Amino acid sequence: MSERRRFFRINDRVGVAYRVLTDAEADSRQERDNEPMDTMSLLSRYENTIEALLPQVDSEVLVELLGTLNKKINCVVAQLELDSRLVRDIAHKVREVNISACGMAFVADEHVPPGKVLSLDLLLRPEGTHLATYGQVLDCQSTDAGHYLRVNFMSLSPYDQEVLIQHIVRKQGWLIREQRDRQQMEASSELQHELQRMPVKPRTK
Repeated sequence: MSERRRFFRINDRVGVAYRVLTDAEADSRQERDNEPMDTMSLLSRYENTIEALLPQVDSEVLVELLGTLNKKINCVVAQLELDSRLVRDIAHKVREVNISACGMAFVADEHVPPGKVLSLDLLLRPEGTHLATYGQVLDCQSTDAGHYLRVNFMSLSPYDQEVLIQHIVRKQGWLIREQRDRQQMEASSELQHELQRMPVKPRTK
């Protein structure tokens, strides 16, 4: 992964759920192991592993059996995901963020001293993808809107980091298209105004 892709930043609206860890939790950092990760992210990882391993199985019957079991597990996981989606979405607050694959900045509801570690769960929109990780506070500035935190991601897996990078790339493409369309509309509007201000020459017989 190139440094350019990792540090490319955009402004976005992301669902953010966070909690400030105690010093003991930050030292041990066992909390994330005990928390359920995003089911769909885990499912995608397992699915990729299964797809890579199935061709290596010799018996056709065993391949069919494993494939059927995999489909059954997918159905169960999908149902569990639907049952828990509403509860998870309620826990997130959509915030304006400046985000890259290495960290993010956002306005928090409380002052968090630099050096503190946050447990983070991010909901990328509109995909609905959850990313769970830790973040260390680099800076906290008080503003009229709240407390502006700059956070460096910790323990973001390569898979989740790639998911985040792809989200940022897609979002940047959408922002570029939106800006281009807005500029074209403004240019068209200005042209219309110019044409309206031009004097109309009387017709000659």
